[in-house]
Amino acid sequence: MRKFIPFSILLSMALLLLSCQNDSETKQAAKSLSLDSDPKAITISNPSEEELPADGNTLELVDEEGNPEALGEPELIEFYVEEKKKEEKAKKEAAKTDKKAKGAEKAEESKVAVNTKPAEKKPVKKKPVVKKAMAKMTFDETVFQFGRIKPGEIIEHKFEFTNTGKADLLVKDAKVTCGCTHPSYPFIPIKPGEKGYIGVRYDSSGKLGSQKPQITLITNGSPSTIKIYLEGLVIGEMAKQ
Repeated sequence: MRKFIPFSILLSMALLLLSCQNDSETKQAAKSLSLDSDPKAITISNPSEEELPADGNTLELVDEEGNPEALGEPELIEFYVEEKKKEEKAKKEAAKTDKKAKGAEKAEESKVAVNTKPAEKKPVKKKPVVKKAMAKMTFDETVFQFGRIKPGEIIEHKFEFTNTGKADLLVKDAKVTCGCTHPSYPFIPIKPGEKGYIGVRYDSSGKLGSQKPQITLITNGSPSTIKIYLEGLVIGEMAKQ
């Protein structure tokens, strides 16, 4: 491997040679530095050293083991150039890394901006409502006109109805507005399409004038409540004449 003589030694040698006035002084200076008197072939005063080339382009010295050494540019200058190249290369690499990092940040920002868009809600499909089969009480008449009667007479009537629904009809209860009216109703379910009746007994005792007793039926059908009526006039003997 070739090694370089330190720049400080070369500089000292050059200054010393320039300061010499003649060949004798040069030889004496060279001798003081243990160098040969020939400036074109400088060798270290060592029996194992080889003669340097006379062209002056490249100076070669031998190291302690006898291997030739080349004298080119000073080691410090070459070191500086190499360090400068490494520094420039490091700057370029850092610039590339910084550029990639900025590009990644922009891509991430754009990605986040896209992801922050609210998701469109899909319309919820409503399940079809299955209507339950219901019963329905349908009357031929809801009002019975009993005409004129005298106080104490009793009126009985049957309100006929039909189950026009699609399920069995059940009459749960029958409510009246006064104690003079007494309803009766079937306690067994009425099949769809079948007929039934509601019996009503009206006692006019103590009554006088226009009368309209009401019966409210409660069923499992639709509608769940139905109203039927008795309507007439209760008059005395004198008013009757």
